[in-house]
Amino acid sequence: MSSERELILVQQARSGDTAAEETLVRQYTRFAENCARAFYLQGGDSDDLTQEGMLGLMSAIRSYEPHRGASFKTFALLCIRRRIYSALRKYSNRAEGTDEPETANDIPAPEDEYITREHNRELLDGLASNMSGLEKQ
Repeated sequence: MSSERELILVQQARSGDTAAEETLVRQYTRFAENCARAFYLQGGDSDDLTQEGMLGLMSAIRSYEPHRGASFKTFALLCIRRRIYSALRKYSNRAEGTDEPETANDIPAPEDEYITREHNRELLDGLASNMSGLEKQ
């Protein structure tokens, strides 16, 4: 899906268009599943992390700001991962018996953001090296 089309869908979804929101959710469901699949939640179901990832996607749809320079896909990945990381910390704290206060905007440390950017860059470079010129466009 082109980023221009995604931008239109995000704008429509933010305006209350449920069909646009459902299109974005369908488009990114596998993306969220793949992010969640990379982790194991002790004492939880793998679907729990997928659901957390989907909540991160919904957050991305509602809070995406294209003027900040990131594509929606990049922003969605960041929101999905943040939500999954937050869930892992929460469940880990419960398993350890610690009650660390939770915040609604659990922001990762700068080094986590740097690692995420580096990981994304590596993924994109790997994809680009296996694509034809037409696919890159």
